[in-house]
Order: sequence, then C-alpha cells, then structure tokens
Amino acid sequence: MIHLENNSVINKNNIQYRKFITDKGIELAVIEPGFILNKSAMFVWDQIYNGITYEKLLLKIEKYFDSSITDDLESKILKILTDFLGNNLITINHSNLNNLLEDKFDIKTEVDISKDLNTTVITQIDMVLTTKCNFRCRHCFIKNNSDGFTMNFLLWKRIIDKLCNQGLTSVVVTGGEPLLYKELTPILNYINDKKLNIHLLTNGYLIDDNFIEEIRKFNNVIVQVSLDGSNSITQKYQRLIENSFDVVTKNIKKLTDSGIVVNVAMVLNKQNIYDLYNGSMFDLCEKLRVNMLAITPTVINIENAKTNKKMFLDIEEVIKMIEFVKSTVNSNKYGYKIIVSTAPSLVEDNSIKKIKGKRFRYRRGTNSFSVRPNGDVFVCSDFAEVGFSDYILGNILNDNLDDILNKLNKISINKIEMLDKIKGVCSICKELPYCGGACRADAYAMYNDIYGPYSPCQLMYDKGIFPENLIDKFATYRKI
Repeated sequence: MIHLENNSVINKNNIQYRKFITDKGIELAVIEPGFILNKSAMFVWDQIYNGITYEKLLLKIEKYFDSSITDDLESKILKILTDFLGNNLITINHSNLNNLLEDKFDIKTEVDISKDLNTTVITQIDMVLTTKCNFRCRHCFIKNNSDGFTMNFLLWKRIIDKLCNQGLTSVVVTGGEPLLYKELTPILNYINDKKLNIHLLTNGYLIDDNFIEEIRKFNNVIVQVSLDGSNSITQKYQRLIENSFDVVTKNIKKLTDSGIVVNVAMVLNKQNIYDLYNGSMFDLCEKLRVNMLAITPTVINIENAKTNKKMFLDIEEVIKMIEFVKSTVNSNKYGYKIIVSTAPSLVEDNSIKKIKGKRFRYRRGTNSFSVRPNGDVFVCSDFAEVGFSDYILGNILNDNLDDILNKLNKISINKIEMLDKIKGVCSICKELPYCGGACRADAYAMYNDIYGPYSPCQLMYDKGIFPENLIDKFATYRKI
C-alpha cells in the first residue's frame, strides 16, 4: 500500500466518467479506457479534484461520517488510492510511491467485468448514421451504397438512452459520410447533452460554418478528417474529387481556429508516401494545428481497395515508412501526435504490453459494438462489409438488449478461445495474447477464415522479414 503524507498532492489523469446502475442493481462507474469502479471506489473518486492534498481529501470524506476517520477507514481509502495509482487513473507528487500492494480493490477492466460482476458494460458504440457517401475513394473497402439506409433521430435517441444505462461514455459517429445525414446536428446535440465523448469521422468536404458553430460549444468532441496528401495532386489521386484538397484543408483550419480538436487520418499509397518522406505532410498538419496525424498503411482487401490494390505499398515499403515516421517523431520537431495504425509486429509502441494488465488491443466484441442504420448490431462494421454474419449480434430496434449483450459475451469468450485456433504467423507470435490477431475482418477478407492470420504480418513472415524476437520458439505453427 502507498504511504501518503498530508501534503501529498493528488491529480486525476481522466476526469470523464459515467455512473450507472445495472439491471442487477449494482452501482458502478466507468472511466475510459475501460476501468470499472464499484460504489466505494466511486465515492472516493468523487471527492478528488486536481490539486487536492491527501489531508484535504480525508477532511472531505470525514464530513460524511459522524466521527473522525478511523485507522481502518483510512486503510480502505489508501487501498483505493493505491489501485487508482496502479491503474494510472491518478498521479501523486510524492516520492515514496513504490510500495504497492499486490492485492486489488474493486477496479476492474471491461475484460473481466462480465465474469466477476455478472453484467456487461458497453463503453463505446459506433453509430453508422448512413451508408451514403459523397466520395468514392480508390482505397475504400466499403460497399457502394449511394441509396444507403438511414435511421431517424428518435430511433437513434432511443438507442443512446438504452446504452447509457450500460455505461456508455463514447460515441463514434461515422458513415458513409455522416454529414449527409439530415438530422446530424440534433443527434450530436443529444449525445453532447448526455455528456458523452463524440468522435466524428468525416471526409471534411461538407463541413460549413453552421456546423462548426454548432459543435464548437461541445465539451468533448474530436473531428477526424480524412486527408491523404499535402497537395491537390496526391489528395485527388486517392479521393478523386477535383477541389477536395482546397476545401478540406480550409475546413480543417476553420475547425482548429474555432478551438475544435481535429485528428487527420491519412491512408497511404505509392504516391502520397513521398508527402511523408519530404516532410510536407508533417509541415501541413503543423500549419493546420491538428491534434494528431494517424497514418494507415494497409486496408481491408475488398471493393475499391481490391480493385486498386497495386496502388498500395509493398510490405517492405511499409516497414521503411514506419522507421522514417519513428525517426520523425523522435526528432520532436512537431507539436502534435503522430501514430501509425497497424499491428504491434510492425509498430512496437502498439504493443499492449506497454499497458498495465492483459487486455486485447483490438477490443471489439468486449465492451463496444457498431450499430448500422437499419438497427443491425455488429461486433464491428467491418464484418458487415466483409460478409461475416456470425458476428451480427441482433437488431437493437427489434431484439431485447439482454439478448444482444448475451451474444456479445459469447463472442468475448470466443475471442479468448480463438487464441488456440488462429493460424499462420499469429499462432507463433508472442503478441497474440495481447494483439488478439489484430483485425479479424481483414483475416476473413483475405483467407475466408475468421481464424486466418492478419495479412500484413503473414506477408512479412512469408518473406522472411517478420521480427525474430516476436516468434515463440515453443509454439506450434498452425497452417492456413
């Protein structure tokens, strides 16, 4: 257990959380990324504000009791603070913090919450507002649905209300292109009123001043804008819209000038890779004052992505690019975050080993799912695109939520059992218990087998360039 002095200062690392009561009557709170607090821990958490000293914290808690805090009660408080600290939920500016107990108080991850407390917590959903899109990009693996489905605002509102009672904290608003959805503004306002985090995914082309004025008042919104080049030529090559570069960069600037957090998503190809190598993409993101540049080197091999597969990088070029990005990040030249979205075999920083506890990096099918415009619920929308119907959980408009969550629990258990069935290089990779085989939709699209390996990793292995240090010499290779 930690030892605290009266003047030890406590700060929360994450102040966003949601309280809820399960249908079993259990009072819980969820703090991202996926930590579940019981009633006692929740009470202590409520008393903490950034900069509070340990002495003031005890005085605040003492007001709830008829007498001064006993040694036994202080011991319980310290156990809770110990667990907060061990799970990186708080920081304490005191040097004597290394004497942590092995035993844990009731702070759990979403991975074990169902088993231990007999309830399911859904912390995030993807809301696919529409399957319509105003672009038809070369790299897109989404089916062409120009006459796509939409669901009205009242139905989405009903879904949000249901899931707030399951611990919902974050909503990813996506499509298609969500700005084509006519009731986008009221639904975003409703999500914000519920004090949920909003992550809006858009190509940025339809953003206007009215939209910006509406969302600038939100407390917790991130707008992810797709931008695939630092100039009109590389942007048009992938997005196929003549003026998309000028329109999208102008809209990004309007967003950041309004104080809205913007992440830029860039899908690589053999042309725009040079916008990284010459530094122009990094410089542009700095100029636009974005929060993050997320680089995606590979996509699922279906639809347009399959038709145009020759435009994508060879695996050797992907490895070269990652090393270049790593050196760019290490130069500390830029004031925003730069990441490469791929498996830990390619990017060591993506290893879940750097996060306390064993939990899948790819957490779909544990505490989140995707709701399609017709109400169909998938573990992830990518499974709808690749046609893997086993991962449809039901229809949230027609089916009982408990039935949907029960199926989700079964899939969550199956994810653990899957570790003994995944084939190819994944079967001998040391990261498997943490990575979970990465994107299972990619595996199904490539091998028509949910137990297939993650294709970029398998390609590295087949070419003899998979990292030797990640291969478990004692594991048995399962053939594809």
